[in-house]
Amino acid sequence: MSLDYLLKDELEEEENLKLSEDVPPVKRVTMEEASRFLSVKAAGGIGMFVLLAIVAAAVSIFIANESKTAPFPIWIRRNLKQSMG
Repeated sequence: MSLDYLLKDELEEEENLKLSEDVPPVKRVTMEEASRFLSVKAAGGIGMFVLLAIVAAAVSIFIANESKTAPFPIWIRRNLKQSMG
C-alpha cells in the first residue's frame, strides 16, 4: 500500500464525518399531527375542486351566451343607432 492511498482513505473518512454532522436530526411526528396535516391537505383539495367547478360553470355560461348572440355579429362589431318606427 502506498502512502497516497492511506491519506486519501483518511480524508474520505473525515469528509463523511463532516457530512453526517451537517444532517439535521430527524423530527418525530405524532399521529395527531399527521392526522391534522392530512385533514388540512384534504380541505385544500376540496377547495381546489370547488374552484374548478365554479370556473367550469362560468365557461359554460360564456359559451352559451356566445351561441345566443351568434346570429347578430354585425351588431356587436359596429356602433349602431336605433331607428324609430
